[in-house]
Amino acid sequence: MIDWESVSVYKQNYSNCIKDVGKVFILIICVFQLSNVLAQETSSVLQKPQLDSTDSLFVKEIVILGNKVTKKHIILRELDFNEGSKFSKENISSFFELEENKLRNTNLFITQKIYYYEAGSGSNAIVVQISLKERWYTFPIPIISLADRSFNEWWQNQNHDLSRLNYGINFKRRNFRGRKENLGILFQLGFTKRVKLIYSIPYLNKAQNLGITTRISYAENKNMAYNTIDNKLKNVDGDGKVMRTRFDAGFSLNKRDGFYNFHSVGLRFFNNSIANTVSQLNPEYFLDSARYQKFFELNYSFTRDFRDFAAYPRKGHYFSVEAYKYGLGFWDDVDVFGVAGIYSKYMDLGNNLYYSVSASGKLSFPEKQPYNLFKALGYRQNFVRGYDLYVVDGYHYSLIKNTARWKLLDKEINAKNVIPIEQFNTIPLAIYLKGYFDAGRVRNNNVEIFNERLTNKPIYGYGLGLDIVTFYNAVYRFEYSFNNNGESGFYLYFRANI
Repeated sequence: MIDWESVSVYKQNYSNCIKDVGKVFILIICVFQLSNVLAQETSSVLQKPQLDSTDSLFVKEIVILGNKVTKKHIILRELDFNEGSKFSKENISSFFELEENKLRNTNLFITQKIYYYEAGSGSNAIVVQISLKERWYTFPIPIISLADRSFNEWWQNQNHDLSRLNYGINFKRRNFRGRKENLGILFQLGFTKRVKLIYSIPYLNKAQNLGITTRISYAENKNMAYNTIDNKLKNVDGDGKVMRTRFDAGFSLNKRDGFYNFHSVGLRFFNNSIANTVSQLNPEYFLDSARYQKFFELNYSFTRDFRDFAAYPRKGHYFSVEAYKYGLGFWDDVDVFGVAGIYSKYMDLGNNLYYSVSASGKLSFPEKQPYNLFKALGYRQNFVRGYDLYVVDGYHYSLIKNTARWKLLDKEINAKNVIPIEQFNTIPLAIYLKGYFDAGRVRNNNVEIFNERLTNKPIYGYGLGLDIVTFYNAVYRFEYSFNNNGESGFYLYFRANI
């Protein structure tokens, strides 16, 4: 006998799924159109004029030095010129500066310099020499990492508990086969037991604009955050029993338009579970006291990255937008649709002064979502400085960050006499003094009374800090921040947030 009520529910879920996927598809079309416009604008800005011999230089030959591993075609993919190109004598220095920035942002090289010299006496033909110093690409090294969302969360809220450390082996092979491919294999014990495999191929086709990334991961915890109370994560310990398991696997197809525009469409499967204790402490963790959660995620993202140095930008801009759908109608565990985006502008004011501003936000639906997916401010880089020890959960959020920086030092240290390994004996070092002001707001109409202090109202913070930027894109941030609730504190970070 046919259960027509179940059929009706399935048809409704399927219809809703088609509508949400349609929203993602419409966004993809709109952003593709936008990216075409942006690509045309970039092309017009960077276009090399075809000039006559009196005011131009002609590239007769391109010589690449130092690429012991990296294939030549991977390097040439980043360049907006080739043999036969012409340059204005007046603009050639600024043009080559942009080309060096693109090579730097591949994260393949420690140093990259572009020089040119006359191909013959009195000739307007030139030879372009690209001198590179490659990084160390293989890292089969032991790891010790924090299980918490930040060093400050671990040090202050978790009382620097050493049992919350992860340890294991993280094998990374970057620039695999010299083709900018990345292979990562993680075996991790400690607070979070995890096994993960990820492999990315940036260029599958001859045009070098289509790529793919695949990943699979399994993790389990005997201690976990089950709820947010007083805007801080509340943990439960299983006394040796596993409290949470997480499995995910998926892939993404990636397209690169020109040099600065990136598209990605991905599909991932999630299979999560929690212990009875967790579902009893927080029935909304998976919603309705559920212990198991299975869903597919479909996502699309567009990124335009025009920064001079992605790890610590000083000039340029960055724009990214993502649409995602959790739950595609196969199970009714999750049904969430969201859009998130960020725009950042970086300005060189002269005299070693720099200013940056970024605006980001998220809209997600419906208002009631599983706790494990219900994240707004306080996670990753999305937080108001001054509220470093807090999280604010909600379905919508907005955030703006302002940072002024003054460069105190920027040099390369030659350590050949101390470090014999070539990939480590050139140490770039830059130091910046900074001041900042951030503001944000989270929307949550279902907020619990014990989390009302920071929800549905503006929060802001400000402070002073010191940034140290060194080799392999390492950024160390030392900050003393204040917030509008009269609190202050010293915080330490190990990556950029500007």
